[in-house]
Amino acid sequence: MLFPRIGIRLPGFTIGPKRLTAPALQFRELPKIDLVLLSHAHFDHLDLRTLRCFNQSTSVITARATRDLLRRTRFRDVIEFEWGESKTLQTVAGDIEITAFAVKHWGARKQRDTYRGYNGYLLERNQRQIIFAGDTAMTDSFAELRGRGEIAKPGSAGQPLQFTRNATSAEATRRGWATQPVESTGCPSGAKRVDLAIMSIGAYNPWIHSHCTPEQAIDMANAAGARFIMPVHHQTFRLSFEPFREPIERFVAALGNTPERIALREIGETFVLPL
Repeated sequence: MLFPRIGIRLPGFTIGPKRLTAPALQFRELPKIDLVLLSHAHFDHLDLRTLRCFNQSTSVITARATRDLLRRTRFRDVIEFEWGESKTLQTVAGDIEITAFAVKHWGARKQRDTYRGYNGYLLERNQRQIIFAGDTAMTDSFAELRGRGEIAKPGSAGQPLQFTRNATSAEATRRGWATQPVESTGCPSGAKRVDLAIMSIGAYNPWIHSHCTPEQAIDMANAAGARFIMPVHHQTFRLSFEPFREPIERFVAALGNTPERIALREIGETFVLPL
């Protein structure tokens, strides 16, 4: 989403939320994009003004019954995915396998088009796996992703990788954030893992039935056995009532015992997935 507002586009202006943080890059600064993943049709995830900047060489994976929204773009290769559907696509960098999985959200772009789908995606190439969760409330779907992908390597001392949430941090206690103790999850020895989970962490107050809290995002990433977690969907638009900085502050506090798992903290930072 690279423009100042999202929403219904009318001649000369847009009716919808204003962007509160500038994008880290302008479109002209982006590298060549082989593939665009669209999780669902909401205006903050499917922005036609941004998508019209791409040319026909870019492929699109999108949710069920959303292809029609792209008819006035230059995309030629648009594929709709149902939950559980998996395809291998060829890109300049090599083949990539993409699987759509169920999330807990909703897909209508306006009020009556409730038939539109909404997806999370699991991507795999060269035995590396990344989850792009899209928007979701707390769901068991992420636990079902564990066991796909490469075998997790034990720690340096021969122990399995184990991740815990810092449920008793002083910051969380002081602010009254809801943090419940969770068992160590991560990847037991011999289990398969996800390398990176890209998780939405904002817009949960009051929309808790369609958006997860930062702590729930961590729990779902842990359930999938994710090594790193990248928080997104915060500090960009005013979509809910929680304070502007609260999602990222809660996220960082909840990973206080394992801060090395945080892929990004602020908009504009860069993360390189370790080999």
